[in-house]
Amino acid sequence: MPSPRISVLLITYKHAKFIEEALRSILVQDYAGFELIIADDASPDSTREVIETVLRQSSRSDVTVRKIYQTQNLGLVRNVNAAMQAASGDIFVMAGGDDISLPSRITKIVEAFQLSPEIQLVCTNYQKIDERGNHLGSPPKRHRTKVFSYAAGTRDIYANSPICGATAAYRRNLFHEFGPMQPGTHGEDNCFWVRALLTGKIYYNESPLILWRQHQDNLSNSVDDNFETPESRARLIKWMKAHSQMTPQWERDISHALNSQYITKSEARQALRRAHYDAIKWEMQYCTIGVRPWAEWLKSAYKLLPYFQFDRLFRYFKERISARRRERIWQWWANHRRNR
Repeated sequence: MPSPRISVLLITYKHAKFIEEALRSILVQDYAGFELIIADDASPDSTREVIETVLRQSSRSDVTVRKIYQTQNLGLVRNVNAAMQAASGDIFVMAGGDDISLPSRITKIVEAFQLSPEIQLVCTNYQKIDERGNHLGSPPKRHRTKVFSYAAGTRDIYANSPICGATAAYRRNLFHEFGPMQPGTHGEDNCFWVRALLTGKIYYNESPLILWRQHQDNLSNSVDDNFETPESRARLIKWMKAHSQMTPQWERDISHALNSQYITKSEARQALRRAHYDAIKWEMQYCTIGVRPWAEWLKSAYKLLPYFQFDRLFRYFKERISARRRERIWQWWANHRRNR
């Protein structure tokens, strides 16, 4: 079987402190002959200067480098769209400008894709590190190496697969057939996880193949203070609201999958139900933990009724009226962020 063409998409913004390690970790990969797309989202710091220095020092003649230096900040989604549009590979390997890829990462990803043409997305475990590169705990015990799909009949929009876009790699068709992500989506992982499940399967490798850096400016893996301040709580509430607004993107992708005959009408209905249910759950959490006005809370609760989740709805109600219960939820999120 011929080796697929690989494009590594290095997505960066204000990563001057970390981009050297991130870039060098890609340039020492043991996989030969890949394309490297560097997409910097108009960083105001010295990120680009560091990139240029590292590239001048590199001896990798088999790596084709393309640089996309945005002239104004576009935001994560549009920057990722631009990188994917420019990439020519069969497989897009995602890399953050603050993370470190272990030397065999690309090789392991390619091996996973070659197991079956049904595998549309490969993700792996990770090891958290702090700003200085020190390990934070052990790699999480999420799942054993496993394949995920909608065939199991799950209600979960992600088929209960572990989600971490920092570790992901996607087949090219998930972008070029479905098109760019719509503005306002939470992140590329929320979008591409569902696209992969609509067209095939997700392969998860339990081996930690990246060092995922935790720091204050990281969008999804930021250092927090155990949600003890209004600022950190506001960030989580904003994150919940963003999750609740994924439905338009998913509806569009489900429609495309149906029209392209990846799924049947029955499977499309099931996928839509999963999408709406997930959005409503996040909306209810946002309204509850964010102590939104009762009129807004009741409007969201009404959306949950057709799913017969009365126990869940009653729990949300008790949390909405009890500050003590909401504090327990904040503590749960603090523990979840530390242990994920």
